Amino acid sequence: MSNGILTPSGAHSNDLVIDTDRHIMETWSIFSQYCESDLMPFVYQRTTLADGTGGISIAGRPTQFSDALWDNPYANRMFADNRFRPNKPLTEGLDPSGYLSAMDREGIDSAIITPTLAMGSCAAPDGRIGSALCRAYARWVSEFCSIAPKRMLRVFPVNLNDVDLAIKDCTWALEQMDFAGLFIVPLPVRGRRLHHPDFDRFWARVNDWDRPVIFHTLSSLPDPEGRGPLVDMIPAAASFGANIFFHHMAAHRIEQHFATASIVAGGVLEKYPKVRVVFTEAGGGWMQSWLDYMDEHFDSEQMRRWVPWLKLRPSEYFQRQCLVSYHPTEKVEGTMGGSLKVESLCWSSDYPHHDSVFPGAVDRLSANSSGLTMDGRSKLLGGNVARFLGIERTTSVTRIAVRT
Repeated sequence: MSNGILTPSGAHSNDLVIDTDRHIMETWSIFSQYCESDLMPFVYQRTTLADGTGGISIAGRPTQFSDALWDNPYANRMFADNRFRPNKPLTEGLDPSGYLSAMDREGIDSAIITPTLAMGSCAAPDGRIGSALCRAYARWVSEFCSIAPKRMLRVFPVNLNDVDLAIKDCTWALEQMDFAGLFIVPLPVRGRRLHHPDFDRFWARVNDWDRPVIFHTLSSLPDPEGRGPLVDMIPAAASFGANIFFHHMAAHRIEQHFATASIVAGGVLEKYPKVRVVFTEAGGGWMQSWLDYMDEHFDSEQMRRWVPWLKLRPSEYFQRQCLVSYHPTEKVEGTMGGSLKVESLCWSSDYPHHDSVFPGAVDRLSANSSGLTMDGRSKLLGGNVARFLGIERTTSVTRIAVRT
């Protein structure tokens, strides 16, 4: 598998710069516009609520979402109230050319394009509806990224509530639509973590496909009473009522702790040595201590007998098959070394969400990793994820306006 050849822009010496989590701002309308005709009644639709305001329904049931984003990506409003804004107001066009221009200004050669609204499709409890939403997004994002598919790398969102349907969808996305990888929101699926035997046949296929999996967490979205989508699905967040400050921290950081333990210590990487996972959205500074803690448990004879499937220390599996994505605001030095090697690092901007850095993400990252060797810096900026994605690079640093 190869995603082609990229030429570094030269904005950051000769380094290839790859953003592993750069969001796109899709609108609600794409789910009905790009859905199969027989499933259109079951996916997101614009509706008028009982109070006369515009809203979004799914399968005929009203949701708490506003219709402000129905066909206007600049609306910057997911809910009818202002509890949570998914992105900052942008000045460039949210169209393919404007999106590429924003990458050019940052000196970003390529980016993994991750969804915003469609993240929820991964967690839809009805596998048939969730999968239809994922396929609709896939058709739309393929058109959006067609201007420069080697720079704008698509990943397919996976709904695992119906494992056989998920395998069928992923086969279509990877083998027919040529997606660069898969996108999973690593929340429990009907109470099962991702190392549960029910998912073995999925991981076996991922092992064969030779494409990386992006693990990207998703915040619970409580209403003013503390209820709402995903609240019950995120154990670490459910006890915080309506306070999105706590929900966001628990859902993003703590759930990635659980996901890492599940995939690494749960035996997925032991059984499927070609599975490659990139952990994003939670920063990277915490990973060394978490790997050290898993290793401590493994090194204890009393604890190790509970994970008889592990043949290596958890950190060794991670070094072999995983990357963790740092935010540009994090100091890299002091948060790695020992169990977390420079070969396991990448970075992400989280553009354009509230906790992202733009403009200036790559400059900020470079300043916060200035203590690395030139080789280590090159691996962080893009070399490691290029290896995961099968991207080759040329030695020229001449900027091409749109590399396809």
